[in-house]
Amino acid sequence: MKVAIASGKGGTGKTSISLAMFQAIQGRGKVVLVDADVEEPDCRLFLRTEPDRRIDVTLPVARIDAGKCQFSGECARVCRFGALAVIPGRQVMVFDDMCIGCGACVIACPNKAVYEVQRSQGSIEVATTAFGTLITGLVKVGTHSPVRVIEQALASVPADADVVIVDSPPGASDAMVHAVRDADFVVLVAEPTRFGTHDVGVVIQALQRLGKPLGVVINKAGIGDGGLQTLLAQRGVDVLLEIPFSREAAQALAVGGTLADVFDWLPGKLLNLFEKIQEMV
Repeated sequence: MKVAIASGKGGTGKTSISLAMFQAIQGRGKVVLVDADVEEPDCRLFLRTEPDRRIDVTLPVARIDAGKCQFSGECARVCRFGALAVIPGRQVMVFDDMCIGCGACVIACPNKAVYEVQRSQGSIEVATTAFGTLITGLVKVGTHSPVRVIEQALASVPADADVVIVDSPPGASDAMVHAVRDADFVVLVAEPTRFGTHDVGVVIQALQRLGKPLGVVINKAGIGDGGLQTLLAQRGVDVLLEIPFSREAAQALAVGGTLADVFDWLPGKLLNLFEKIQEMV
């Protein structure tokens, strides 16, 4: 079973809940936590692990053989992403950041002047922890899209894994969609502020259009004006769990602790939640 943990915005406690659930369900078979928030992967910092192995993530990008190029313009014509520009009789320009490695230009060129080279997108780290396997995606600084790294991180999950928890990127971007698209259930972590309510509403809309079963964990409960609960009732989304606002929790997390260090009842609640999700799935 694969459970994705998502959020409308950063700072809601998504990673904290992912880690707490990872700890709570240890022993339930082979458990894997995938940190797919590849632009800011923090799970490894809290688990304090060193990787057992690293995997490079690359993307094929176009290159031009000047000796063969006749400036037909076919490569630029078929590229849907504007990654190539042809200056007739002079030069073909390739914009690496626009190239997604589809290979259409290689096929289209009548003179076989286009070929591909591998460009680094980031890496995957695989580590063994006391709770299970941690797979961390790290996108290379300056890479325009994290999707390739997210896909490779998810593809690195062992085939015999019993439970996969995915710490997804925040928001409703294509990165989040790629992280949750194969999930059996999505747990949305939301804070009951006006900003948090607005953003989680956007993600709920995206997930419902994808047909994903979902529920919400309200973190920092007790603040706000009740707008979040009203929104969830209107959208027909269940509240799975509420975690109270706590200055002690913020202090514990700031020094590398976890929510379980503050709320001793939380692991039991998360284990019950996991079992409930299993029944729903």
